[in-house]
Amino acid sequence: MKARILELLSEHGVFAEPDVVDYLAARDSPLEHCERLLRAEGEPPLFLNMETVSHLEEVLRRKAGERSADDEPSGLNAEGTPVATASIIAGPPAQASPPRSQAPAEPSVSTRPAGPSLGLMASDFRPRAMELEADIKVLQDITNNSTCVGELKDFTDYFKNRFMKIRRLLKQRPEFRSVASIQYIKDNNQKGDIKVVGMVSDVRTAKWGGIIIKIEDDTAEMDATLGKDEFVVKDEVIGLQGKLDEKYKSLRVKTIVRPEFTTMRSPRKAKEDVSAVFISDMHIGSNAFLEKEWRKLIKWLNGHIDGTRELLDGVKYIVISGDLADGIGIYPGQEAELKIKDIYAQYEEVARQLGDVPGHIDIIALPGNHDAVRPAEPQPTFPKEITKLFSKNCTFVGNPCAFTLHGVEVLAYHGRAMDDIIPAMKLKYDEPAEVMKWMLNMRHLAPIYGDRTPLAPEKEDLMVIDRVPDIFVTGHIHKTDVKMYRSVLMIQASAWQSQTTFQKMMNLVPDPAKAVVVNLHTLNTKVLNFSG
Repeated sequence: MKARILELLSEHGVFAEPDVVDYLAARDSPLEHCERLLRAEGEPPLFLNMETVSHLEEVLRRKAGERSADDEPSGLNAEGTPVATASIIAGPPAQASPPRSQAPAEPSVSTRPAGPSLGLMASDFRPRAMELEADIKVLQDITNNSTCVGELKDFTDYFKNRFMKIRRLLKQRPEFRSVASIQYIKDNNQKGDIKVVGMVSDVRTAKWGGIIIKIEDDTAEMDATLGKDEFVVKDEVIGLQGKLDEKYKSLRVKTIVRPEFTTMRSPRKAKEDVSAVFISDMHIGSNAFLEKEWRKLIKWLNGHIDGTRELLDGVKYIVISGDLADGIGIYPGQEAELKIKDIYAQYEEVARQLGDVPGHIDIIALPGNHDAVRPAEPQPTFPKEITKLFSKNCTFVGNPCAFTLHGVEVLAYHGRAMDDIIPAMKLKYDEPAEVMKWMLNMRHLAPIYGDRTPLAPEKEDLMVIDRVPDIFVTGHIHKTDVKMYRSVLMIQASAWQSQTTFQKMMNLVPDPAKAVVVNLHTLNTKVLNFSG
C-alpha cells in the first residue's frame, strides 16, 4: 500500500515525509483519503508533512460541514472526494526530500559573485529584440492532459496507440501503402513479396549470428529473421519486407523500413530576424554548478561583453531543456555533493539566477529527471508552488513539448531515454546527435519500455514524433553537439555543471558552459563558449 501511495503522490508531483506515508497507509481507504487531501485546496501542495496533513484534514471537515447544508455538492461527494478519481502513473516513486520546515539552519542559497552590473542591461545597449513581441505557441504538451491510472488496460491502450500512430506514418511511404496483417499472412501462406508492419516484442541472437525478432500487430504475432548487420530495438514499430518461410511461419526479412521523414521537406523559418538561445541542465543546488561560467552568460545577455552585441541584438528566447535543479536523492552519494540540500531552496536559487536574464527575453523551460515533477515520461510541467517563484517572462512546459517560436517548430525533450538507446544500439555518449538521428528515424523519443526511463501509459503516446520539427533539442548528456539531419536542426544543448563523482565513475566527461544561438530567420547557428 505504501508503494501505491507513493505512486499517487508522484503523479501529483508531491514530496512527502516518511511518517506521512505511514499515517496514510494506516487509514481506512488510504488512496481515497490521500486523494482527498491533495485536492482539498484545489492544487496539491509541493510538500506534505504531518502539519500540512492536519491542516488539509481540517479543510476537508469544514467543506463537509458546508456541503451538508447544501443540496448540490458541486462535484464533490459527502466525504469530500472529487467525482473524477486521481491519476496514478507507472514508474518509481517520487524522490524524497526534506520538508520546507526542515531547511538547513545555515544559508543554503549561494551568494552572487561580485561583478559590474551583473543582471542589469548595459546602459548603452538597446537590442532590437526589445521591440519584438513574443510569439510562442504550444502545440503538444502532456501538462493538464494526463489521463492514465496505471491499470492493465492503460498499458494495452498505450502500446496500441503507439502502433497505430507509427503504422500510419509508415503507410505514408509509397512502398508501404498496402500492407497485410500478420494474421492474414499466416492464414493464407502468402507467396511472393510480403510487406508487414509490426511492433518488436522480442529480440534475440541466432546461433548462426543473425537476429531473430518477434513482431506483433493488432491481429497476431510472428517471428522474423534478420541479417547479421541489421539491428532493431525492443518496442519500436517497423515495416518489414521479405518472404514467408512456410515451414516455420516466419518472415525472412530482406528490408527493414522505418518511418523516417522525407528528404524533400523544407524547414519553416521566421519572417523576422529573431534568435533563440538553447541551453540545458543548470543543476542548481549541486556544488558542481558552474556559477562563474553561468554569470558570464548573464553578462553576455545583458550586453556587457564587447564584440558580441551584433549576435545578441536579435535574441528573444532562451530554451532550457530540463534539469533546472539538481534535485534530491537522484543518484548514489548525491547528498554529499549538494550545496543546497532543500529542494524548494534550489528552485528559489534557479528563479534568482534566471531573474537576471533581461526581461525582454522570454524563457521556455521544461523539466528533466532531476526536477521536482513525476519521474515517468511524458512529464507535466512544474507545480505552481515552483512556477510562482519565477518572473513573468518564464513559460513552463512539459517534457517533451512541441511549440513554435515565430512559426519555427521546436521539439524540446530532456533526453533521458538516450540512456536506453545508446547501449541498445551500441552508440556513443560522445555523439549525441547520432542518437537524436535514430530517434527521428524511429519517430519515437523513448521506444524501449521497461529500462531506465519510466514511461507513463497515457491513452495517447506523446513520445511519438508524429510532427516533424524544424529544430530538435535535447539535454541530459551534458555534451554540446549541433548537426543538420535532412531538414531538421538537431541540438544537444550544453550543461552548467562540472563532472560529478557519479559521472566520473561512469566515465562520462561533460562539455559544459556553452550556449547555442540559432537565428530563426536563417537557422544559422553559433556556439558560444563561456568556460574560458
